[in-house]
Amino acid sequence: MYLERKFTIALSDLTSFDDLSNQALLSFLENMGGFHSDIAKYGLREIPENNLSWVLLNWKVEIKRRPKYGEELLVKTWVRGFNKFFSYRDFKVYDENNNIVILASSKWSLIDIKAKKMVHLTDEISDAYKPETSESAFGDIDLPRLKEDKDLEAIKGTHEIYKSMIDFNKHVHNVHYIEIANDAIPDDIYFDMNKDNFEVECKKEIKYGSKVVTCFYETDSYYTIAIKSEDESIVHAIIKYYK
Repeated sequence: MYLERKFTIALSDLTSFDDLSNQALLSFLENMGGFHSDIAKYGLREIPENNLSWVLLNWKVEIKRRPKYGEELLVKTWVRGFNKFFSYRDFKVYDENNNIVILASSKWSLIDIKAKKMVHLTDEISDAYKPETSESAFGDIDLPRLKEDKDLEAIKGTHEIYKSMIDFNKHVHNVHYIEIANDAIPDDIYFDMNKDNFEVECKKEIKYGSKVVTCFYETDSYYTIAIKSEDESIVHAIIKYYK
């Protein structure tokens, strides 16, 4: 099953350069996944009844052209497959001339919020989403695991976790990982770097009231930002921007 909806880029969706921010883009895509789950009856409205909630694990995004303020975008999404514990959802975003401007892929798990564990994805769940297994945004079967570049010298910082970052699962919403990561990038790099090709891996939830440590690493071909617990014993997320 394919799902398509249109979004218009508003002022609140912009970067400082008058174009679509990565945070707003991920919100558009995540909303599309939510709309599909509403249709499949595994969405937000069903949580009080079934205690099941989808949790994002990975993003992979390629922006071919970054849309500007006022543009209308058509976002197309579909589930391209399930295995025992993971669902893979892909996206294509079209501009008003029907050109593909953005490709994205994501990986999700279904969590029993009372037992706090992943749920086995049954044929019944798969059938409810009607996967389209013949089409893939990138051709990948799985999304790569991201690692911290511990052999490199890190530029470290700290970041407070605010109430506004917390979602209905009572932990930091995945879109805020991008904001935390961007704040960790030195100014002289951030305002000139290419942010059009990036990956995110969410490893461990962050709760309200925490303070996290950010570690920024640079190589010849990419930047990575690791978001870690205050004592650096837990890696909460890794964000990777390709140059």
